[in-house]
Formats: sequence, structure tokens, C-alpha cells
Amino acid sequence: IRNGNSADALGMLRDSRYGPALAEVEELDPARLQSALERDLALFSLRFFERDPLTIATVIAFIAAQTVETGNVRLMGQAAALGAGRAEFEKELIIQ
Repeated sequence: IRNGNSADALGMLRDSRYGPALAEVEELDPARLQSALERDLALFSLRFFERDPLTIATVIAFIAAQTVETGNVRLMGQAAALGAGRAEFEKELIIQ
């Protein structure tokens, strides 16, 4: 969007198929957009546990769960190292 503003760009993104994932993003911040999309992808991948257990879906869900858990542990370690309070980083955790 060359001549538009960030609200127009965010509105266009919300009208796309990524709209539900970006519902809580309030401003056009690349880091927030990436975080919201990664959270949506992780939650989508974790729902593979609900599919047929005799398919590859279970393996995909397990790998996604391990990735999410690693990210959450890393986030908790960073928060502890920085002396951040629980409320500050808890909203960034991906919890299913």
C-alpha cells in the first residue's frame, strides 16, 4: 500500500483469510503480525491431534507441540533473565 495508511493495510489483512488470526492486532507492527500468525499456525497444527490417530497427523501435531513447548520454555527463561513479571509474558505463551 503505497499511498494508504497503516489502518487501511491492517483492514485489508483482516479481510483476508488471515483475519481471524489478526483479530487482536491493533496496529500494523510486523513483529505483532508475525507473532499472531505464528500463534495461529501453532494452534492449527495442534488440532491435528484430533484427527485420525493412524495417520501422519499425529506426528505433525507432536512435532508442533514440541516446538510450541520449546518456544514457551524459551520465553519463560528470557522473562526470568530480564526480571519480567508473570503478567508481562504470560499473554505471549501459546497454550492450548
